[in-house]
Parts: sequence; C-alpha cells; structure tokens
Amino acid sequence: MFRVWRLNASKGVPLPSQSFSLAKGSNDKIDLTHFFLKQLSEQSDISNLLNSNYKQHQATLIHHDLDSLEHQDGLINQLLTANPLTITTHNTRNLSDTTKYTQLLENLTLHKVDFCDVTETGHSKGQKYKMKHHKDFLAFWSSSINRYAGVGLIIHRKWCPFIQFTFLHNDRFIYVDLYFKGNIKVRIIIVYIHVDPTTRQQRQILQSQLIELLKASHNDQYHTIIMSDFNANLDKFYTSISKHNKGSWQYTLLHYLQQHRFSDLQLLFSADPQHPGHTFESCQNEAIIRIDTIFVFPNFPFSPLYCHTRKSFLYLSDHLIIAAYFQPIESK
Repeated sequence: MFRVWRLNASKGVPLPSQSFSLAKGSNDKIDLTHFFLKQLSEQSDISNLLNSNYKQHQATLIHHDLDSLEHQDGLINQLLTANPLTITTHNTRNLSDTTKYTQLLENLTLHKVDFCDVTETGHSKGQKYKMKHHKDFLAFWSSSINRYAGVGLIIHRKWCPFIQFTFLHNDRFIYVDLYFKGNIKVRIIIVYIHVDPTTRQQRQILQSQLIELLKASHNDQYHTIIMSDFNANLDKFYTSISKHNKGSWQYTLLHYLQQHRFSDLQLLFSADPQHPGHTFESCQNEAIIRIDTIFVFPNFPFSPLYCHTRKSFLYLSDHLIIAAYFQPIESK
C-alpha cells in the first residue's frame, strides 16, 4: 500500500521512503517531471511505476482538497484511507459537449467520487447514449429536454445494484432511490430552480412539487439528500430566518428544509458559519454568492464527515464544486 504525502505536511504526517528532501523553510520548486523520468530510467517494471505515479497523483489531488482542514490529522487520515462515500454537486453550465463530459468523468475518477449531480446541463435527447459504456460510471439524465435547464446524476457502477427506482421526467428535478442492507432506503433528489426572477409562478409550482416529494419521501421512510442549484442567496435566507422574518417567496423550499431540520452540509462544516463561502461568481456583474449546497435528512444513516468547495480545473464553469464525504458503507 502506498503512503500518502504532501508538501508542508503537519507534524506526524508520514512521508514516503522515496520522497523529496527539502531544507527547512525552502521555497524551491520541485521538478516533478525530472523526478519521474529519473525513476523511469531506474525502474525495470515500468507498469508498476506508472501505477504508483498515478496513485500518488490521485492522493495529491485529494489531499489538496483538504488543505483547509487544520489541526485535524485524524479526520484527514480517515478521508484519505477509509474510502468514504463521496457525493458532489456541480452546475456545469452546459454539458452537451462530449469533450466537456469526458473531462467531467475524468475529474470524478481522479477524486474518487461515488455520486455526482450536474445541473444546467442543456443536454439533448442523445445525451444518454454518450459514454454509455464507460467502465466506471453510469449516468441518468432528465428526459424532458430544455436547453436552459437539464439535470443529471452520475453514479459509480459499484452502486448500480442498489438502485431500485429512477424518476427522470422533469427538466428541473430528478431522483434516484437506492436500497441498502438493513432496510435502509435512500432517495437522492437533484434540483435546478429557475434563475429568472420573472418566472415566479413556475418557480412556485416547482417548489411546491419538491415539497410534496419530500413529504412523500418521509412518509415512505426514505433518508433523503436534496442538493444542487437552488438559485437563492442562502446567506440572505439564513439572515432572514435569524431575524424571524418569513422571507421571500423564493425561499419557500428552503424554509421547508430548515423547518424539518435538514442539514446544510457546507454550512455545517464551515470554519466560519457566518461566512461559509461562495459557490457562484457571476461573470456579468461580478456578484459572489452562495446558491448551491447539499442538504441531508436528519439522522441520515451514513454520518457526514466533511464538506467543502473546490474548483474544476478540467472543464469550465462559474460555479464551484461542492463535495461531501460520508462514513464508509459496503458496496457489495
């Protein structure tokens, strides 16, 4: 088993036996290419070296995701070694391009993601045929086509045997039901609320539909995750309820979630609950706001361990990725 390392690691974090030597306080950059080629020239089994280098690259990526965690070496070690269930949400700002979709799947592989929801995909009817035979992931797409909306859920194939039902017949929300050992029923709901403030009626109808779905999910004893782009300023919403204001009609769904004790994971794990950080940066007016998140049902059977945001470097979007990690569960 390879050992995880990072530069400037906290005291007590192990380094590999073949690691770089840095003088204390040195700011010298390491020539990773030279180091890799040197190993390559000395390695008789090149396939082992390539595999080791790939694993180290994966570990470095994941460890970089956790840079904001300070003085929590135990949690970092758990996230890196215990194979947690990883769920992400991202407004991809169109995913109809095959190259961008391929880059997204590569990103999921590198970060060992189990479930990823995508919104504002603008996909066509042919989307379900793209990468249909990908070795690691299977995707479900909204079947109602809308070039200004569209949602999807990409699932690692190891979880496919647990899928019992899918609802895909809406361009702004879909859901997937999974049954786990111990009579545990989980429902994952993906939503993309209207962004246009003039679509008040459509937005209110959608929020009502989602609230009815949440009520039905509770009555049917599902443990529910609802996530993605709510297109409402979450910080303003929490400020409103702290002042006991009923708030805008835009917050109808958020009020329901708050009243029924759903946990906003980004807020829950933020170092500063008053300023948990933005998820969207507008290119038009430079507005920086938090409109995306992951909500989980109270007493969710797989305890959340951590949640944070990160950028996408393989494909473009003006939204950040939100990643949540949960305690490991059996996939067999």
